[in-house]
Amino acid sequence: MKMILTSAFLLVLGLVQVHALGDEVIDIGSRLELFVDDYLIDRITNAKLMLHKPIPQEVALVHDEPWEGNNCGYHTVFQDGELYRMYYRGFRGTDFIEHEGMFTCYA
Repeated sequence: MKMILTSAFLLVLGLVQVHALGDEVIDIGSRLELFVDDYLIDRITNAKLMLHKPIPQEVALVHDEPWEGNNCGYHTVFQDGELYRMYYRGFRGTDFIEHEGMFTCYA
């Protein structure tokens, strides 16, 4: 959350500086943007772009149901009204190329 707020602050600061200089501003509307390159950043002073390394934590999901197969991946979570939905792929086999069956699972 802190990274999102920092990114939003940098975006607003950058847009204010660009507008003050009279350059054209890229309109991104109200959507959130990840700063993984310099496409939306005119310049950075006394700061740098840095992706944080993941910190191992406790197990968040356990896939041990028979319909999930022996592998799961491609998890997608979204909010639908007040309900959170998760779709993911389950399959039996050793990889996504050679497998006995592939399934779309819902939680």
